[in-house]
Amino acid sequence: LLGDTIELKGWQGFKGDLDVKNNMTGTQSLFTTFRKTDIMFHVSTYLPHSTDDEQQIARKRCIGNDLSTIIYLEEGAVFKPPCVSGDFLHIFAAVQPATTKEGKPGFRVAFSSRDGVPTYGPIIPKPAIFASEGGYLRDFLLTKLINGERAALHSEFLVRKMTKTRIGYLEELINTFAKELD
Repeated sequence: LLGDTIELKGWQGFKGDLDVKNNMTGTQSLFTTFRKTDIMFHVSTYLPHSTDDEQQIARKRCIGNDLSTIIYLEEGAVFKPPCVSGDFLHIFAAVQPATTKEGKPGFRVAFSSRDGVPTYGPIIPKPAIFASEGGYLRDFLLTKLINGERAALHSEFLVRKMTKTRIGYLEELINTFAKELD
């Protein structure tokens, strides 16, 4: 629904920080191009699982540094965003099987954002149930997630992080090239 399963080894397109040479981040992922934007999904079940690593650092490195995440829930399950931790995760989309008012298979969607993330569209319809077929669910989810990521970049937490990083880079440039000016 959201993209195509691709083989990572030898992948020539946008890689989204996944290893495309040695399969260190798994062998497959999900990729799509949406409105001229390349999207590489970090799919938890495609990322390597290590029985030796209780913390699953390789998985956390990818998913924990994402701004948004999609959680697929079984029918009747409940999701509470605080159960997924990470400093950078700001946008949560929950997707759950449901039936449309026409009796067709579909998905119910819900969104949650961290405090400080400005409002972003599109507005979620009521009821928020989309038919599995037809492509509207895909368009809605990807549009809402991209807009959510852009809005999250204006949250106080991320603005502080980006400012600190940029100051560090600027200081490094000054220290490196100031010597050449003497």
